[in-house]
Amino acid sequence: MIKNLMVAITFLSIGVVNQSSANPKPMGIEIGKTTVDEVASSCRLTLKGVHVWSGGNLYEMPTHYSKIDGASKVVVIANERNIITAIFVDVPKANFMRMKVLLDQKYTLVNFVNPHVGNKEAVYRDGQATIALKAPHMSFDMSLSYEHESFIQAGRRFIEQKHKEEQKKLAGAL
Repeated sequence: MIKNLMVAITFLSIGVVNQSSANPKPMGIEIGKTTVDEVASSCRLTLKGVHVWSGGNLYEMPTHYSKIDGASKVVVIANERNIITAIFVDVPKANFMRMKVLLDQKYTLVNFVNPHVGNKEAVYRDGQATIALKAPHMSFDMSLSYEHESFIQAGRRFIEQKHKEEQKKLAGAL
């Protein structure tokens, strides 16, 4: 019971249950609006490279900044204009249902898969963003992601382009 209360307090403090923003605002970072410079002014970001489909930089953030108990990795992705369009947090899978209950209070649930055995998933929408909690069956960790629509669309364009290139290469080989 105390652990459940601690998880709830943690999520309240990071804005998961913040009713005032147009887009999700995890850790005080509004997806699709906050810039890398704004985050870097209050938190150390470590540049890890350029993200393949967003064209912007990919950073790691210290896990303690997320204020999510047990977070093992926090990745922040920006677009070419340095606006943060995605955040991914790796957390223990044991917290799946507790996190889902908290996310249910804030966001609109659009898909929920909870088999007795298999991958679990809860997907939400808020403003121009998709929030996903994904717990692979054969893992001890799960991923909590916040993705702006522009990030998702860039991913679709990237995959379509790669598919077209593969098709062209195959056609040239025949």
